Amino acid sequence: MGVAARVWVAAALLGAAGCGDGSVGPQEVAGRYEATTFAVQINGATTELLSRGASVDLELRADGTTAGRIIVPAVPGVQLTPVDHDLAGTFEVSSDVVRLNQTADTYLDGVFFTADPPELRSFITISDATRTGSVTLILTRQ
Repeated sequence: MGVAARVWVAAALLGAAGCGDGSVGPQEVAGRYEATTFAVQINGATTELLSRGASVDLELRADGTTAGRIIVPAVPGVQLTPVDHDLAGTFEVSSDVVRLNQTADTYLDGVFFTADPPELRSFITISDATRTGSVTLILTRQ
């Protein structure tokens, strides 16, 4: 596993959710979501990924399954190899926190989102030997 992959795995493991209002369950968060914010801050430099061709299309189904795709192009200083992952899997909801469990090893496997319909928000800490920073990912229901 390359450094970039380890950074994303560490990010998934260190994922922290923000604050939402009230408690939601699978029915309240079910729907199709697209990334409206996808930014990486590494060592003080922020890179907005959507304008560089990244996308996240995620469907949360009422039965607890997921579908969709994440695409992240090669971006110097952020991601050296392009990513195109299927987001098939499951999700869990506890209070107002959604946790993804992907079938494949994807960047979003194990990531936590604060559910504040119509948005899912994640702020993920990145830390390895050479980089520190964060990923901000906001998905908006379509």
